[in-house]
Amino acid sequence: MPLLTSITKGKARIHPEGLRCAAPRDNDPARDCNKLIAKRNDAGQIAGNFLCERCRQVIEVKLIVRETGK
Repeated sequence: MPLLTSITKGKARIHPEGLRCAAPRDNDPARDCNKLIAKRNDAGQIAGNFLCERCRQVIEVKLIVRETGK
């Protein structure tokens, strides 16, 4: 059963190293916060509720089952 990572709350991006905050910075809105929030687990997945230490944004990430067309 293949699982997909879905960011359901907040602005964030999935990078090869893990989850990074994508909220605009307070002092420079043209740039992203870019703080590493969480690293991937051994299976390469990320899920949970997170709080960015730099900009205090709440981020929620869920694993959802990928629909397989049969």
